[in-house]
Amino acid sequence: MPLTDAHDLSHVVKDRLMARYPQIADAIIHIEPPPQTGATQE
Repeated sequence: MPLTDAHDLSHVVKDRLMARYPQIADAIIHIEPPPQTGATQE
């Protein structure tokens, strides 16, 4: 999924989460890009 689409989806998720659970005042959804091809992981 392109990062821009994931970012848009995160807004939908946040809105639905907060609508379903009104006791949640705010939510942060962190989207990370996929690892770069050939990158080493530590």
